[in-house]
Amino acid sequence: GNRKWVYDYSGTPHSLVRNDMKRIDDNRFAVVCNNITTTGLNFIYGAAIIDSSGNEIWKRRKGYSSVVYRKPVWAPFSSLIIFQNRLVISGAFDLNNINEGFVFSLDTLGRHTPKFDSLWPGDCNKDGIANMYDIFPIGLYYDSTQFSRDNPQITWNGQLSPLWQDTSFTGLNFREADVNGDGTIESADIQTIIDNYGLTHAKDESPLINSFNANLELAVANDSVPINDSLVISVRLGDTNNAFDSLYGIAFSLNYDPQLLDTSQIKVDFGNSWVGITTFDLVSLHKNLPSQGRVDISMVRTDRQNALPGSGEICSVEIFTTDDLSGITVGNSAPLDLSITGVKAITVNEIELQMGAVDTTVLVYDSLLVGQGEPELLKEIQIFPNPTSGLLNVSPMNEVYGIRVNDVSGKMLIESQLLDGFLDISHLNPGIYQIEIMTTKNIFNKQILKY
Repeated sequence: GNRKWVYDYSGTPHSLVRNDMKRIDDNRFAVVCNNITTTGLNFIYGAAIIDSSGNEIWKRRKGYSSVVYRKPVWAPFSSLIIFQNRLVISGAFDLNNINEGFVFSLDTLGRHTPKFDSLWPGDCNKDGIANMYDIFPIGLYYDSTQFSRDNPQITWNGQLSPLWQDTSFTGLNFREADVNGDGTIESADIQTIIDNYGLTHAKDESPLINSFNANLELAVANDSVPINDSLVISVRLGDTNNAFDSLYGIAFSLNYDPQLLDTSQIKVDFGNSWVGITTFDLVSLHKNLPSQGRVDISMVRTDRQNALPGSGEICSVEIFTTDDLSGITVGNSAPLDLSITGVKAITVNEIELQMGAVDTTVLVYDSLLVGQGEPELLKEIQIFPNPTSGLLNVSPMNEVYGIRVNDVSGKMLIESQLLDGFLDISHLNPGIYQIEIMTTKNIFNKQILKY
């Protein structure tokens, strides 16, 4: 019952308002105590590690005004204690404004490394922004459980949180992925990323490292689509001759021209993905950003095993074209450029796989302007090979009596009667060109790629 240790300071008379102690082992105790002056203006708090005789192994003190005491968060193991307090704003707790915190990491010898750290809900990889890449840590540490946050918030600000015992291959603490603060890493944490999507804060170093290159490709069944219609884009990785292995998660942005699409109807589907099975060993995220002309897409496995070597579709995106081209383009068609940027993929060991992308362009046309019979006849008319190095074959000849080649701005570059069924564009620069095909019924449009 004898008091063996008390934290003291020089100054005006004070009273001890709170004291908490936690046994670390048989000979060490972690203590926090708080003293306040009789005037009520100066708040003094301290924390210490003491031995069983009351000798100080380590201590720290701090003085503040207008603060309130917060009970220390004691981790249920002997290597961590946390002491925290928060500011008082207009006489009430401001739960989102952490003023100061102690994190004491103690090894078995009682050595410590004081550290202040905060978690930003949604920034799972600590790169300073909540975005599609933050789904990776959720998949990497899926189903892990440990400490929940005290009064967890998902608002975008730094929140003091107990460090978990586990860290990744690259040193990222598992608690970063528990963005909703409930103590479990699961698919529910993805919603917090979406809620804070695009918000930023002071950036930490990203733990991911570079490895090797690969290509992500966009594939479409048709190179043209009428207005007020849908088109499915297959996003593909690897092929039948080159299966891709060592993939755990991947994220990228699909860019589009919002003027040519009904941006409210963009749909992303992971049902045919060879990366994993949704709700079984795969979680995903997609965020449409119409004002920026892109949809961010990411997916990651949850079983801590790379996907089996695979190839082909990893997801599909269904887009819907606008119902009116007037005011958008001159003429009856417009090229819709579809591109991939920001590709990032990881292995289960958190090695980053840098990738390139193969983009595509689809021609959006108004069938009412080019003739009621266009969809059927347009499918019958073949221009091949596409892409081409120069010589194009156009068939059937009996339907076509003339052809024009325009650049993407609409400027005519070639006009031919196409007497032999062949069109030579070898002298044109590499790029995308629009082909106007004049038939006995009307004028139709296709697009080709010259390389």
